[in-house]
Amino acid sequence: MVADRTTPTAHSPFPTIPLSPLDSAILTLFYTLSNDSLEALLKSLADKSIENAPTTLFELTQWAHAEHIQPWIETRRGQLREAEQREMVALLKTIATTSPNQVEQRRAISLILRASKGPTRTPRPHNSFLPRTTPVPRTAPVPLTCSPVHPLTCSSPTHHTPVSTPTTPHSPPPS
Repeated sequence: MVADRTTPTAHSPFPTIPLSPLDSAILTLFYTLSNDSLEALLKSLADKSIENAPTTLFELTQWAHAEHIQPWIETRRGQLREAEQREMVALLKTIATTSPNQVEQRRAISLILRASKGPTRTPRPHNSFLPRTTPVPRTAPVPLTCSPVHPLTCSSPTHHTPVSTPTTPHSPPPS
């Protein structure tokens, strides 16, 4: 089995794809930026005047979506996300230790603990070989229009109320 060279390995956090000198120069400049903006990269490329570098945003977007470049960009975006999370946790730690408001301290500590746990729910793996479960159809209840006040006016097919004959003071009750 051939190893996939587009994804980072356990030994190296970076993709192991060989790059051309131009791609390497553009990626090096991309990695020096504080964000992953292609507009900022285009401006930096214009300032550095790298030969044969993309000169329009369209060309740079095509370059960034190339199959051999995409893993490098995703790696950089992951690094930026991790750095941002570290900054947020540091700020929350400062709030937790220096805020005079105890409610804010508890909120900060709660967020720090939640962030340290990682995702709370893992997505269920998709397996196209397993049959999809469909909800069982519910049967609609039979509408009852029986009136407790008027038991003789029941229209339910399953509800049978014994019909009683009215009794008069002079007649004996039915048996």
